[in-house]
Amino acid sequence: MTPPWRPGARWKQSTASTQPQASKTAKSLRPYRAVSSLERMDSTAENVPLKLDWNESTLPPSPLVAQRIQEFMSQSDHLNWYPDQKAAVLTERLAGYTGLPMKNILVTSGSDAALDVLCQTYLDPSDEVVVPSPTYTHFLVYAGARGARVRQVYNVDPFELDIDTVLDALSYRTKIVYLVSPCNPTGVVWPAAVVARIARSAPNAIIIVDEAYFEYLSTSSAAVAPQKKK
Repeated sequence: MTPPWRPGARWKQSTASTQPQASKTAKSLRPYRAVSSLERMDSTAENVPLKLDWNESTLPPSPLVAQRIQEFMSQSDHLNWYPDQKAAVLTERLAGYTGLPMKNILVTSGSDAALDVLCQTYLDPSDEVVVPSPTYTHFLVYAGARGARVRQVYNVDPFELDIDTVLDALSYRTKIVYLVSPCNPTGVVWPAAVVARIARSAPNAIIIVDEAYFEYLSTSSAAVAPQKKK
């Protein structure tokens, strides 16, 4: 590849490597490793598996789901056109499901994409992220990719709620506090009142409450968001 030249410039080829190198931040990342039972299931195909390790449904979708997908795919221009960028229909239905106004809802390609967008939008290398642990570790990859300092805080009993360890870890550099409720893998729940207290203690931080397993609990902290400025 021809190096970029400018008048009067001199270029010396590096003797260390002639290949593009990843950034120091990327090299320092620990990849998210998911343990899966699929290989063991494939080796015992004569048995009917009951797969529980990824919190997936043990029941297949309703036949109506497959029917609706087929109907959608059979309509013209659903494959060769980009979809609605605002996902207006889905946003409207999510607003009805959550009780929040449509302006408070952003549709992403799954919750992992939402976590990545938040980290890219709000984190700089000098920022800190406070994460009660153990927790869902994929978020740590997204925060680490931004060069932020991830402060994992541990309670003496990981199966009990401990707000004090979180409050003690907050500083003027805290930009994100990441809470999973109910937590994967401990099952710890962060009630709305506790989330609101953390938000008041960190007025310059984004409080992420990952409620991927909301349906197991049926309580949410979503209503705290409009109240944070109070």
